[in-house]
Amino acid sequence: AVAAWPGLKLNIDAKTDHVVAPLCAWAKTTDLARLCLASEKDKRIAHIREELGTGLCTAAAMGEAARFLLPSLVGLKPGAIAADCLQIPTKAFGLPTLTRATLGRAEEASKAIHVWTIDDAAEMAQLVEKGVGGIMTDRPAALKSVLETRDLWC
Repeated sequence: AVAAWPGLKLNIDAKTDHVVAPLCAWAKTTDLARLCLASEKDKRIAHIREELGTGLCTAAAMGEAARFLLPSLVGLKPGAIAADCLQIPTKAFGLPTLTRATLGRAEEASKAIHVWTIDDAAEMAQLVEKGVGGIMTDRPAALKSVLETRDLWC
């Protein structure tokens, strides 16, 4: 993907501890500005940040996301986090996570919001209009079409 699409930015989720070393070794051979690395585990993403240093986009792990989102949802200033973005579902425990407050707090803190997993083209379009910075999907052709319609496809 890196070679085939030079303008493409990749979001890679380290799902297990076993992938961290090879992922970091590979990441050192490419342009870190094209990557956003993620993991749900705070220790795992901390290890990746330590290994790769500055200049790397990382997503908030579960603990970081909670420290940011929970205060935002009740109108308080979020806690500081090392992540560059939050990768979240649009709802958690039946409650919306993508509110005006969360979007506003994220913008104030210069944190992009990426949402998952969105497979409906109409919902993708609404999220793009709201200003999310990324959408994870199982239907990439639908997302591509939504982005092309808005002249956002790279």
